Amino acid sequence: MKWSHLAFSLVFYIATVCAEPLQIATGESKPYASATSKDEGYLNNIIREAFAQERIEVEFVYMPWSRSYKEAQMGKYIATSFWFDSPKHQQDFIASAPLNNDRIVFFRKRSDLPVDWSGFSFFSDNKLKMGLNRGYTYSPELWAYADENPKLISIVNSGEQNLRMLLLGRIDVFPEEEVTGWYLINRHFSEEQRSLIEVMRPSLKNTQSHLMFSRKHPKAKHYLSAFNHGLDKLKLNGRLETLKNRLIEGYY
Repeated sequence: MKWSHLAFSLVFYIATVCAEPLQIATGESKPYASATSKDEGYLNNIIREAFAQERIEVEFVYMPWSRSYKEAQMGKYIATSFWFDSPKHQQDFIASAPLNNDRIVFFRKRSDLPVDWSGFSFFSDNKLKMGLNRGYTYSPELWAYADENPKLISIVNSGEQNLRMLLLGRIDVFPEEEVTGWYLINRHFSEEQRSLIEVMRPSLKNTQSHLMFSRKHPKAKHYLSAFNHGLDKLKLNGRLETLKNRLIEGYY
């Protein structure tokens, strides 16, 4: 009986390590996900290590965010990393356990206008042009505002582009996850340019990011369970805290 169990375990182990890597669609959003970041960014690092706890190898396939969503939605990829929690995902995806707590804020060039905003009418009343990243979730309320005020909206492919437009005065405000925004500002702009940018209050949204598993992929629930189990192991053994400290220290 013991030999039988050992043989089964050995076969399972060999099958796991010899299998093709699990492909996950993703996009560029430093320091969380990037082909050029150390360990491919903070959240992709968590995802890889959580799967590794279950002896599953993963490979990240980089593409524009909107495409990564659509191709995973169709089941071409088992999952897409990473997305903020939103009801719109539920029909096509199953969300993993939370990877991170996120705070989306409005960045702006310093202005005489109040730093506090109390509603989207603040932006329309002051004719403020808002830059958005193509394919991002943000919030239903923000996208409804964008649909109602197309002349005050500019949509581009990256946060860096929007920050450059902000400094050039082509847009007035730009919503972005706070850590990502400051990462881009500190990495791509001079000290003088950085001093011109500030964060508005309150945050647009406090949310969580997830690995989203495609409902159309036949093995999605199996790998979702494995991933969540591996993530729990990272929490228990202290590795998740280590990775968070790396993020804070600027490792990614």
